[in-house]
Amino acid sequence: MFKNLKRINLLLTKKERRKLYGLSVLNIFSGFMDMFGVASIAPFLAVVSNEKIMNENKYVLKIKETFELSNQEIIIYFALFSMFLLILNQSTRLLNGWYQTHCTQKIFLSFYLKTFKFFVDQPYSYHIQTNSNEILEKLSMRVNAAVAGVITPVFRIMGYLFTCIFLFILLVIANPTVTLLLLAFTGLFYFIVFSKLKIKIENYGKFAPEYSRKTYKLVDQSLRSIKDIKMKNNASFYKKLIESLANKFADNQINKDFFGLFPRSLLEVLAYIFAFSTAIYFVTFSSDFSTSFILLGIYAFSLQKILPAAQGIYHQLTEIKFYKPSLETIYDELLKATKLSQTTSNSNSINNFNFSNSIQIHNVKFQYRTSDKKVLDIKQIDLKATNFIGITGKTGSGKTTFIDLILGLLDPSSGKILVDGKELDKNLGDNWRSKIGYVPQFSFMADDTITNNIALGQTESEINLEKIKKVSQIANISDFIENDLPNKYETVIGENGVRLSGGQIQRLSIARSLYKDPEIIVLDEATNSLDALTEKNIVESLLKNYKNKTIIMIAHRLSVLKKCDKILLFHKGEIVDTGTYDFLVKNNLIFRDMLNIN
Repeated sequence: MFKNLKRINLLLTKKERRKLYGLSVLNIFSGFMDMFGVASIAPFLAVVSNEKIMNENKYVLKIKETFELSNQEIIIYFALFSMFLLILNQSTRLLNGWYQTHCTQKIFLSFYLKTFKFFVDQPYSYHIQTNSNEILEKLSMRVNAAVAGVITPVFRIMGYLFTCIFLFILLVIANPTVTLLLLAFTGLFYFIVFSKLKIKIENYGKFAPEYSRKTYKLVDQSLRSIKDIKMKNNASFYKKLIESLANKFADNQINKDFFGLFPRSLLEVLAYIFAFSTAIYFVTFSSDFSTSFILLGIYAFSLQKILPAAQGIYHQLTEIKFYKPSLETIYDELLKATKLSQTTSNSNSINNFNFSNSIQIHNVKFQYRTSDKKVLDIKQIDLKATNFIGITGKTGSGKTTFIDLILGLLDPSSGKILVDGKELDKNLGDNWRSKIGYVPQFSFMADDTITNNIALGQTESEINLEKIKKVSQIANISDFIENDLPNKYETVIGENGVRLSGGQIQRLSIARSLYKDPEIIVLDEATNSLDALTEKNIVESLLKNYKNKTIIMIAHRLSVLKKCDKILLFHKGEIVDTGTYDFLVKNNLIFRDMLNIN
């Protein structure tokens, strides 16, 4: 547990540590109040069991004399005093429970937000090599499991432990021999049980992250391929896979919960045997019934708190064992996220930047870290501002990777990209991308209205409806929205635009990119789902409305590139030729072959 505390400490901020120090103090105070509450019943039991005490005990006589109380009244006042302390004890426990929940939930919120920020802030190269379901599963399941299954139990154990310590101190004062026997028996019982079961429980816990990861992936795949599943009628394939995983997970949960709870039932039986044995011992070997009665009362009230606390310690230890693998799966990300959240940014971001000259590529090479294969090798190229730049080439020739480099989403393995003479790096990246309206091959569409999809990321008060209508017209989608949709711009289009055609989604995506009024418009095969006439109309509309803007367009349909100021022809990761449409038709065999195929 101490090792877990040390590792958890590395994940916490100073403010969170202070809260947990406060929780530790409250745990100690709560344990002390448990002892004080139990001890408070001793005077009441004493005066009830032995009338001589009320007439001979100097402390009782002093109280009776000071407050002018009769024997009956002193019993009532002792009872009320004990009840007051027990109520105070329970109030302290309630406050402790609330503050414990408050602290752990705030830690969960902190962990969740900084881990989410950590994943979102990762470079684009990280995301194209990491399954999004894996990230989603870690955020949705593992962060919560790490907090609820490891961090929360550690502090619950502290609370239970202090309860046991203070109550055992009270019992040692009352009767050392019986108390030490009770302590040895309870400790040995749980030690043996936990030693026998901890490996099994940890193995059950190891399957939990695997179960979440696999089921998240299977559910996502089955829902994304629902049309194929309906056509092939093979839903049973996914059902069997998920059922197999779910059955194993359910069995593990049943076993874990059973192993976590069964010692309590066994211990309660043994506790009754101990209680009766203790009663017989006191009656047999003690000549003072009043003293025996008080001791039995103290033991009865103490055991009522000690047994649940001892079971609580054991149960929380099983929770830690079970959920420890979940913490391991997310620990590195949590630690990195914590360090990043505590680091003051020293970024020298360029804020006042306007693109006005050119994009220059100097000896840029690129390959993915996980591969030895070179994806791009660009010697030297200049892309002038306000030009219409076309990019074409066979599938897999490096066009999209080239665009990702220009966007600053990927960093070159070697070489430089200069924008108006400034190197495109982290300092320039965010500002540079804010100038770009980018339309990818496959656009994300939220399950929301057309308005909110075009103005994605803006609140309702920030949205400019007139601007939305204007960019929709330029993107050749306004007629469809205003004439064919019953709710026009307030029509909800479904998850990933499921209620729209591929061409309609692409035109909405173009409208979205134009809504931010970009200086550079980048279209990455953004019109490949459109018919030739619609594609031609959109390009002409862009050239008409954005005469002083830079437009970069990847296209396989070469006719759409006729008006380009420059076309880059890609082949096997290299730019093998550049020029106007007419120049390439006349001088480049690869371009002519592509034109003939078109």
